[in-house]
Amino acid sequence: MDRGTIRRAWWGWAVSTFLVLLLFCDTLIGRTASIHTIVPFRLTPDQTVSVTIFRLFQDQLYFGLAFERHCSDLGDWRASREKDGFLYLHPGTEIRIMASVPAAPPVTFEAMPNESPCNTAYKSELRMTSNLSVASGVWHWPPPPNPAYIPLHRGYNQLAFRVTAVGEPLIGESVDLFVTAPISLKEARGSARWFWCGSLLWDLLPWEIWPIAAIGLAIWAAQNLRNARRIRRDSQSKSGKLGDA
Repeated sequence: MDRGTIRRAWWGWAVSTFLVLLLFCDTLIGRTASIHTIVPFRLTPDQTVSVTIFRLFQDQLYFGLAFERHCSDLGDWRASREKDGFLYLHPGTEIRIMASVPAAPPVTFEAMPNESPCNTAYKSELRMTSNLSVASGVWHWPPPPNPAYIPLHRGYNQLAFRVTAVGEPLIGESVDLFVTAPISLKEARGSARWFWCGSLLWDLLPWEIWPIAAIGLAIWAAQNLRNARRIRRDSQSKSGKLGDA
């Protein structure tokens, strides 16, 4: 083994280490950007809940409500139709929630009808929208190009949610309020879209691969150091013999 071989071995180790770190960072960022926030919430007029969420990139608020009961009171899309710039749906019980952050004006959101068929095995999820209905079961469609929104900055964001309207029979109902992450299985928003594949890899790759990779790189580096020292000793030994000669 000569110095050229050692140099190539170190280059191989450096490239492999870089690729492992790159893949690890990609999956870690993707995982962080795909964590949804879920808090219990009671649908009582003026009921308020505060939520702290973390964002790696600039984003805006998307949230919804998950129900275990009252699926028949949540409306549906089965008879949906579009006409003259409006969307007509079978409306559910009215739910309006005002969301706010300290550095922006509050925005009122309204629950859209349930998009999935009722199934007792799963919770019914309602998507909240700032495209408020113009009449019962009637919305502007497509939604306005610049709807009101709640901005979320990098780092921690303190959100407040307050029930401004809720109809019978949902008054007092306990639900899960969920803030959707920038990355989900079906989509990715903003700068987080570059890490969508990383979020999938986090779920597909076993976690053991990272310590195994680290140990393998450490063993490789130790072997390179051992070979480099052997070549140095051999070189010094040859120099000594030539000097004696």
